[in-house]
Amino acid sequence: MANALSLLRIALAPFIVYFLQQPQEQTVWWTLALLATAALSDLADGFVARRFNQVSRSGRMLDPLADKIFLVSVGFALVLWRDFPPWLLVALLVRDLGIVVAGAFLLGRRDTVVSPNRIGKNTTVALVLTAVSFVLAAPEVLRHALVWISALFLLLSSVSYVRLLRTMLDGEARSGKRRRRA
Repeated sequence: MANALSLLRIALAPFIVYFLQQPQEQTVWWTLALLATAALSDLADGFVARRFNQVSRSGRMLDPLADKIFLVSVGFALVLWRDFPPWLLVALLVRDLGIVVAGAFLLGRRDTVVSPNRIGKNTTVALVLTAVSFVLAAPEVLRHALVWISALFLLLSSVSYVRLLRTMLDGEARSGKRRRRA
């Protein structure tokens, strides 16, 4: 059930992209409803997994991957049709690509799945709120404030994931040295 909610988030992305390319006044409520459904599915998948003891390795990979696919898809559409700043999308892409590459490396090398952290989850919330502000054509000052808040969270989450990767690799290097000495 939890994985189905993550897959739902991915499935909603093309519909949101479709509605974002339509005239704003005709589709704003559909877009907001789909964004809200995606946000609720993000909250619900973790809750369902923990509540019904459905936490799985595939779910720990699928949930953050669904977030990345969803946010990047919506980000591209917002850049194309709603004046979303391209540099913020590039920052998101760079961070997410780094996380996916590092995650694949750790999975292959250490058979470890890195779970999202609180800063990463807060970054997702900030980006969704920023997206909503562009969907609603909120006042420019609000949109700019949310863009900079999202940028700050992207930076903070990038630093936190780099630190986590470094800690994990340092731990591996130390345990490797201990094995060689023995």
